[in-house]
Amino acid sequence: MKFLRYLSCLTLFSALVFCFIFPKSLVSYAANDFQGFTLKEQHVGQATFLYYPKLDPTAHFHKKVTVGLIDSGVAKKTADQLSEVKYFDATAQNDPFDTLGHGTKVASIIAAKDDQRLMLGIAPKATLYSYKVVDQAGLVKNAYLERALTQALKDQVDLLNLSLLPKHLTPKVKELLATYQRQGGLVFASAYTLKDPTTLSLFSKLKGVLLVGTYDQYFQSLGQNKAIAFYAPLTQIALTKEQQLVYVEGTSFGTAFVTGAAANYFALGKTRSEVLAMLQKFFSASALTKQQTFSSKFFAKHISSLEVLYTCLALATLFLFILLGLLSCFLHFKRQQSYWKLLVAEMLLLGLVAFLLLPTKM
Repeated sequence: MKFLRYLSCLTLFSALVFCFIFPKSLVSYAANDFQGFTLKEQHVGQATFLYYPKLDPTAHFHKKVTVGLIDSGVAKKTADQLSEVKYFDATAQNDPFDTLGHGTKVASIIAAKDDQRLMLGIAPKATLYSYKVVDQAGLVKNAYLERALTQALKDQVDLLNLSLLPKHLTPKVKELLATYQRQGGLVFASAYTLKDPTTLSLFSKLKGVLLVGTYDQYFQSLGQNKAIAFYAPLTQIALTKEQQLVYVEGTSFGTAFVTGAAANYFALGKTRSEVLAMLQKFFSASALTKQQTFSSKFFAKHISSLEVLYTCLALATLFLFILLGLLSCFLHFKRQQSYWKLLVAEMLLLGLVAFLLLPTKM
């Protein structure tokens, strides 16, 4: 019995030492638990924390940046949480505001302003041009896209965010996107849907359009493809059209994250080539590979088995706790005290090890 007691303590202590030797990607931080800057009442997602201070929404911005959102619009109620929004209804239905909520979420990820109220976007000083291309029936027609792109060319926006997946693109839409790029604009578009990450969007066939995919909490890309330029965290925090904070997932919101990062760098005075270089450094497939550690790869590969193992270990620990408690009742009082002290110490150590072995959360 004494041998087993010492063996259990040695095992737990060895596991604890392992955690401190390989700390990266082992410690799990709760959302909004940031170690670098204070956000007061505002919230940002874990995605921003992963890149801070390389991507700092609280930096001193000194250059005006304009971002065109070709989406479902921006809700009128949420507009006061954005630095500046200009509206254009490409559906010709005399309603430029968002009724679906998708465009509003995208807008908040990019440019929710710094006012210590709800959430903080990645580029809080950016001016948004909202081009609504989703009609009341929820349809996105090429005629709407053509009007939106024509207006974006007139507005000369610096960046275009296309967080949508059209089923067909007309030659005119393709030509307008090519013209926009020749004028120096950057186009970011969703690469795929989470339901089918192996099938790329039609934007993948257009030269110069920067496709954005996503990666999970283990830094594993979802649907890796050479045509995809950048990868963003799968989970984001966003504002709904009712001004509520929610967690959202998808390439639409990952695209918004990368667009916001580009707007952030432009607002800092970076040139086009410098912005692209920084995006390549932080969001490319090679950058994603560098973030992967032994522990994250192991968890990604064996997560199902580990979940079963964790459950079995938890039940076994509970059983041992009850068993040791029952056995201690039959021991001498002084010996009982020593057993309980050892048991408490082991439980505390086991809890600490379990916490440290959790994979990084997003």
